[in-house]
Amino acid sequence: MDTQNHFYGHSTVLARYAGLRRPRHLAGLLQHGWTALSPLEVNFGDFPRVGAEGDARRLLVWSHASRAWDPQTQDRPSTAIGAPWLYLARMLRPTLPPHDPAASPLVIPMHGTHVARLDADPAAMARFYRDSLGPATICLHVEDLGHRDLVAAWSLPGNEIVSAGSRFDPLFLVRLLTGMAAAGRVVSNRLQTAVWYAIAIGVPASVHGPVPRIRGESEAALERLRATWPEVHGEEVPLARSAPLADDELGARYLRPAEQVRALAGWAPPVSPRAFADYWAAAPVDKALRVLGVRERVAVSAPERSGVVAAPRPVDFLRHPLSHLPRHLPWRGWDGRAVDWVRPAP
Repeated sequence: MDTQNHFYGHSTVLARYAGLRRPRHLAGLLQHGWTALSPLEVNFGDFPRVGAEGDARRLLVWSHASRAWDPQTQDRPSTAIGAPWLYLARMLRPTLPPHDPAASPLVIPMHGTHVARLDADPAAMARFYRDSLGPATICLHVEDLGHRDLVAAWSLPGNEIVSAGSRFDPLFLVRLLTGMAAAGRVVSNRLQTAVWYAIAIGVPASVHGPVPRIRGESEAALERLRATWPEVHGEEVPLARSAPLADDELGARYLRPAEQVRALAGWAPPVSPRAFADYWAAAPVDKALRVLGVRERVAVSAPERSGVVAAPRPVDFLRHPLSHLPRHLPWRGWDGRAVDWVRPAP
């Protein structure tokens, strides 16, 4: 019902798994990234009535076993279906070569966006990883590819600069899995979705390096990440230690057969036109009113978690209002093949 359902190609992956030729609008909301808090607060906060009593739309989350949150404490029920990444891995992984631990490491630094700025020194980070890892593949956020100074900071001799594409690219996940599966190991300077993704497909990953901070974030927020998930923090983390945790965070035990995915997404006949109407009309207006403060958002509830995430400000919304608008869904779905990285223009 909202554009976030289609971020990173999640709906494209689920549609192919469910036997559909192209993505469809979902009758509810789909978690679009790993969060250090409840996805109901972080991903779904602009839509507090979706999934509430009397509303048939579902809140589809990845896992009810994550250390980040307890579904029993939430104000609305959610349905765990596993991360779309795990469905993609089932479909794509058998076609990829075996993992090569001697392959080039993949560095995925934490990134800012046009809405959330990052307090970080890319040149210092690049030097740190060159000294500790040697030449590496550096996966930057697609918006970072447009900043020549930032790209230059990471372009040390031997490094290869790549990107998985825009969050609106339906092949984002396919591209990321293709490139990640070819890496010897994955390293990030912040616990984020990509760390769990790598571990889930059998590529060692860890959180190691200079730690960036998001605007409005407290030191306590960073310490909470380290204290809650210590198993993945360190220069090298063995898969035997991290794999069970990644399964819990991504919801491996909650994966569904294709017919259940179709039913839970609202793709099984009869298909209601409400998801289409929500996507193009109701959801954009509702989201804008809540970001601008006209309607109340769902707040991060626990006082001890304050500062963990920075709430969107009206000024952030007004600077880039068009980025929140819905977009046409792709007319064609994923064809099942691997997809190479996006690379910066020469």
